[in-house]
Amino acid sequence: MLVVLVTGGLGHALANRARGPEVEAVQARRGELVQKVVVAGRVTPPSQVRVASQVAGTVQAGRELLVLARTGATRLPVEPDEKNLAFIRPGQRALASADAFPQERFGAAVESVAPGVNPERGTAEVKLSVPTPPPYLRPDMAVSLEIEVARKDGAVLVPAEAVRDVATAATWAWGVREGRAQRVEVKAGLSGEGKLELLSGPPEGDWLLTGKAPVTEGGRVRVKARAAGGKP
Repeated sequence: MLVVLVTGGLGHALANRARGPEVEAVQARRGELVQKVVVAGRVTPPSQVRVASQVAGTVQAGRELLVLARTGATRLPVEPDEKNLAFIRPGQRALASADAFPQERFGAAVESVAPGVNPERGTAEVKLSVPTPPPYLRPDMAVSLEIEVARKDGAVLVPAEAVRDVATAATWAWGVREGRAQRVEVKAGLSGEGKLELLSGPPEGDWLLTGKAPVTEGGRVRVKARAAGGKP
């Protein structure tokens, strides 16, 4: 597909067969005013191609003329928070789901991570390739992604709400010793889906308190265990 965009009044000047310094000035700027884009793709709505192609038609600066959807390889651009960049690297596997088809999932892989960060939003662009895109996938669809950043056997997982000050160097949790609350220093690892990995902390089998009920150091507490399914 060859798309030629004429900007800055070149088409208007030629269509009206103007003469003199105006045409000479426009001709001198031809290289700046004519933009050529060669891509394999198709025009997607909304598009003003028909209106913009009329003879002597003019378009205001900044107005969208057309949108090109490239054909070929399918990619998903996402912008995760910069605090997650330490866990994302090319080659990681991911699962994606289009919001229009929430029950369907398809595979993807991290292709590249932008070298810079958007200073206004604190995000960085990550592009994922889709080797086998589903037939229903369309340009500009909203897609949810789950990127597998690590896989560990035997990891110790706790509810994320049980760990406090995760974003600081002094991460801690409320433990239970002999029926009383005790502040315990812990070291957090990976997190996801409401769970948090503990790299260090209380011995296996100890209790950690969840919820936001007021607790004080040494305060008496009563443990209410949860079943394996998460219900009391």
